[in-house]
Amino acid sequence: MGQGGGQEIDNAQLLDGLQGKFGSSKGLDVFEDLKGRNDPATQTTLSEPAPWDPEPSSRQGVVGIKNGSFDSTAPKLASAARHLTPGLASNILVASGSRSTTGHPHFVGGPQISYYFPGLVEEMGLHGPSIDVRGATSLPFPGYMLIGRAENFAWTLTSAAGDIIDTYAETLCDGSKINYEYKGKCLPMQKVNAGTINKGDQKTPVAFYRTVHGSVWGYAKTTKGKTVAISKRRSSYGKDTLDQLFFQDLT
Repeated sequence: MGQGGGQEIDNAQLLDGLQGKFGSSKGLDVFEDLKGRNDPATQTTLSEPAPWDPEPSSRQGVVGIKNGSFDSTAPKLASAARHLTPGLASNILVASGSRSTTGHPHFVGGPQISYYFPGLVEEMGLHGPSIDVRGATSLPFPGYMLIGRAENFAWTLTSAAGDIIDTYAETLCDGSKINYEYKGKCLPMQKVNAGTINKGDQKTPVAFYRTVHGSVWGYAKTTKGKTVAISKRRSSYGKDTLDQLFFQDLT
């Protein structure tokens, strides 16, 4: 749902830990092996190879992060996020008409979007002179079926996890943790007050800082001992509802 990737800090700390244990060269070999970038034993369905997650042609701008040095600015929120997002995968079952007793194809889409109260989605039917669809939609998007069927086709959605988040190590300046360098200038981070989280009588204010790259998630030390701010840029930021045009066309 507009996320995926952004694991550079975890990966960088793992690499530093492996190199600290096995040495620079062997540690990198173990890291590459664990990543499984190209496993020759993997079963494939394509007759021709297709590039996926290729090795970068240049390592310019890559920053090494010291293992165990990352300090999140919102540990409680980070812990809650990890608890609420277990490893899930959407599934789909499709059977052609030749394999069904009715002679019609069968389609079952199972996106793993968990359960909510009140419900995240609701069932709806739209029937009129120029439309005849039925399916599931969400209250913010009335009339656009996220999962549905028309007279002769059906569709579903999935929570894809493509790598659309990049992590930045921001160079701090002026001896402050909220000032950073950008294009040769020392700029103040923007503070964003996002309201409060209410849990019983306890109210926790939520505020964070932003750079030109994105939200600041915490601070870490580089392998050279320098403290940097860690921010994340998501390619879908500010475009979160554009996928509704796709569902509008289908509906």
